[in-house]
Formats: sequence, C-alpha cells, structure tokens
Amino acid sequence: MKPFNTYNEEKHTYPIVISLPHSGTWIPEEMRSSLQEGVVLANTDWFLPELYNFLIAKGCTVIENCVSRYVADPNRESQMIGTNYQETVVYQQNTFGKALYTKKLSSDIIDERLENYYWPYHQALQRLIDAKKSRFGKVYLIDLHSFAEYPNGDKKYTG
Repeated sequence: MKPFNTYNEEKHTYPIVISLPHSGTWIPEEMRSSLQEGVVLANTDWFLPELYNFLIAKGCTVIENCVSRYVADPNRESQMIGTNYQETVVYQQNTFGKALYTKKLSSDIIDERLENYYWPYHQALQRLIDAKKSRFGKVYLIDLHSFAEYPNGDKKYTG
C-alpha cells in the first residue's frame, strides 16, 4: 500500500501545492484488529479526490494522503503526543473522546506509524514545496478538507 499519491509533481504550471491530508481511508490490518468493536472513525474528509480532481486536470500539483488520519494524522505536529485527538499525531481516541483500542498503544507502535506514514507524507510534501520555491521563488500551500456535519447537526453524537 502506497501511503500517498502525488499528481503533476514535475509540472510547474503554478506556484501552488495542494495537500489533501485527510482524504485517506486505508487502515493497516494490525491496527484494524486492535480496534474496539463498533468504534466510529469520524472526521474523514470523504470524496476529496473526486471533489478536487479538477485541480489535477488544471495542472496543479497535488499530494493526496491514502491512509486514514486515525493511523497517523499528517496535519499535526510530530511532537504532539497526547490522548485527545486534537493533541496528537497518532490518535488513541476518536473525535468524540471514545477509546479506539482495547489497550493503550505502545511507543513502538506510535514510532512505527510515524516512520511508515507520517514522515513519508511530510518528506514528499517538503520536496514538492522546495521544487516550487526553486522554480517560482515562492509557493502557496493549500490544505483542503471536506468535513461533514455530525448526524442531525448533533455535536453530542458519541458513536
């Protein structure tokens, strides 16, 4: 499984890099097997590739994450380690504060996810940014999302 896709990497039409950090839905089997039964993995940016495919057609450089943000969230700082999903790269709770796993993740598992999914995305993103800066002298990084509303607009949903 490739953790991300890049489009128009060599095309330098615009000084723009588009990032789709939460478009992924793939989860490795070792993670899937350790999730609590019935856990809800909310806040996926559904259909981002389809929604923004016109940008690729127009020649924009795009990096699309294929891995679920619940594996490792590329929109977080690497040193963020906590339990709240807003405070960490590797979530141990979902966005509703419910535990994801039957037991707490080890530091080895967290490090492995950073190494296999988080850092490769950031290194590729940095290469794209550097190439645009080299060509144009500046670059605009646009980070795109498509969060859905909570069911029935209820932010108390605990799924």
